[in-house]
Amino acid sequence: MSIYTINELVPVLKRGHKTILKYVKEGKLPSSRVNGRYLITDEDIKIFLEENKYT
Repeated sequence: MSIYTINELVPVLKRGHKTILKYVKEGKLPSSRVNGRYLITDEDIKIFLEENKYT
C-alpha cells in the first residue's frame, strides 16, 4: 500500500492543490490527517476514481 500527500496527487489526478483539498474536505476523497498533513492511500484513490468516474 502506498501513501500520498495532496501535493503528490496533483500530477496524478491532473487537478490543482486547492481542488484536491476541496475533495478531501467534502469527504469525496478519503484521507487521514497526520501531523497536519492529509495522507491518502492508493486504495482511497482507486475508490475515489471509481465512484466519481474520474478520468
